Amino acid sequence: MRSSKPAACTVDTDDPRHYEDFVRLGHTRNAVVAVSQRIGGRCRERLPPAASRLGVIPSGIRVPPARARGQAGPLRVIYSG
Repeated sequence: MRSSKPAACTVDTDDPRHYEDFVRLGHTRNAVVAVSQRIGGRCRERLPPAASRLGVIPSGIRVPPARARGQAGPLRVIYSG
C-alpha cells in the first residue's frame, strides 16, 4: 500500500540484497531509479508491476578512449592532497 506522501528508491548496485529489498518495498514506491540498464532490467524481471514507475539514470560518465600525447621524456605529475 502506498503512502499519501511520494516515496522513491534507488537500486544502485547489483548486490542480491538490494534486489530483495526492491522486491519487498518496490510496490510501495511511487518511483524507482536504477543506475544502469542492466540493473533496471533485473528490477523489471523481479517486480514487473513496478516497471512503469522505473527509470534509469546512469551513474558515472562515459570516458573517451585514452590517447598518448606529449613528448617523450619523464612523466611529470602534480599531486595535491
